[in-house]
Amino acid sequence: MIVDLTKLENSQIEFDLSIKPDEIEFDRDFVSTDEVVKFGGKLSNQAAWALIEGEISAGLKIACGRCLEPVDIKTSFGFETAFIAPERLTEENETELEVQGLEISIFEGHKIDLVEVAKEQLMLSIPSQTLCRKDCKGLCQECGANKNTKSCKCDESKIDLRWSALSDIKNKKE
Repeated sequence: MIVDLTKLENSQIEFDLSIKPDEIEFDRDFVSTDEVVKFGGKLSNQAAWALIEGEISAGLKIACGRCLEPVDIKTSFGFETAFIAPERLTEENETELEVQGLEISIFEGHKIDLVEVAKEQLMLSIPSQTLCRKDCKGLCQECGANKNTKSCKCDESKIDLRWSALSDIKNKKE
């Protein structure tokens, strides 16, 4: 859904979107969705910026940070962000938005794509490290096998030369 701010003129609209998985494409290979993303809220057109207050709920598939297996994550959160055109971004406006505790997004033109807003907010909500389980063994550095499901015959006694000084310290303590 694309909102033309020139048609709002100091007013607001409420929206309730159901974004189908094929309508929201993430720019990263490690995240996807096969569920409908719910995005509701309101967009207010102020004199110098547009304000979006919204609530998003989605089911995401995120690759495990160790073994790359998909992990199902359910997320639901609210957010507020201000969209401002670069020519209207003055020090006074920026200070006012920061005092209100709002995230600031710069945008070109006079239209805001709410699907892109939802995608951006979902990407920002992804945890920095996602694991399929706490004791995930990851991938073998030699053959690439998933150590959670398959044991490989690779030589684990090989030491990366960059870390050899640390093994010397460990051996001296023993």
